[in-house]
Amino acid sequence: MRAALQGAGAARTGAGGADGQPVRGSSQDGSRSQHEAGGVRKAAEGGWGQGEAHPRLPRPAQAPALPPGSIDMLQAEVTALKTLVITSTPASPNRELHPQLLSPTKAGPRKGHFRHKSTSSTLCPAVCPAVGHTLTPDREGKEVDTILFAEFQAWREAPTLDKTCPFLERVHREDVGPCLDFTMQELSTLVRAAVEDNTLTIEPVASQTLPAVKVAEVECSSTNTCALSGLTRTCRHRIRLGDSESHYYISPSSRARITAVCNFFTYIRYIQQGLVRQDAEPMFWEIMRLRKEMSLAKLGFFPQEA
Repeated sequence: MRAALQGAGAARTGAGGADGQPVRGSSQDGSRSQHEAGGVRKAAEGGWGQGEAHPRLPRPAQAPALPPGSIDMLQAEVTALKTLVITSTPASPNRELHPQLLSPTKAGPRKGHFRHKSTSSTLCPAVCPAVGHTLTPDREGKEVDTILFAEFQAWREAPTLDKTCPFLERVHREDVGPCLDFTMQELSTLVRAAVEDNTLTIEPVASQTLPAVKVAEVECSSTNTCALSGLTRTCRHRIRLGDSESHYYISPSSRARITAVCNFFTYIRYIQQGLVRQDAEPMFWEIMRLRKEMSLAKLGFFPQEA
């Protein structure tokens, strides 16, 4: 080992410029190398003795200290990158990549209906990646109809349940009447009168079966047939009109239509009694929402029962 180190030192000393002179800085580098080589040789021969100074070896470079809060920023960036890379997982599917997960009103064109690529972003602007912004699919525009709002304000100044005022006359004609227009016309008329008088009762069907004699006395329909539509349906609720002991079984769809109308009249009565403390516009939009519920129930849309 000693001969090899001396040979390396001689080769380094002999290396120089073209004129035989040593290159600038070579003597300093040579002394440093000899010092380090001596330290290695001394350690190999038996270590450093007592009282001898240990050579100072170069320290490894330390990473610069991170500023406060940088770890949180890095973690946030990692989370954002994971979100971009993992675009669809079973726990969090990407609904744009799997349109079958969307509701029928948001899923876009079905099989057999195609749109040109140049017009797809114009006709369906729910997502516009090229522009760099995304619109919430559930968000819908609203604009106050001046005629309806004027009729509502006139009614709000002197609330009444009289159907002859322009505001309630329109609601009865456009929403209440069609929503309570069932196949069984005679019973539909009785149900509408009971709803307007606030004397209609809806109750769930008991799980236990009533005795046969009592059923013949008070039940006016079967649990498998809706008394209002006449269709064969599983009826989980029944209605009672006023103080009558007669009950009529109704289907989930018929119940949703009656409930939508009852919710509208309940809110109207609250306004008449001064229980609603709001400005005109929030009250107007709540009435429009209740009218929308009546229209949807009339068209056959209703929430599924548990």
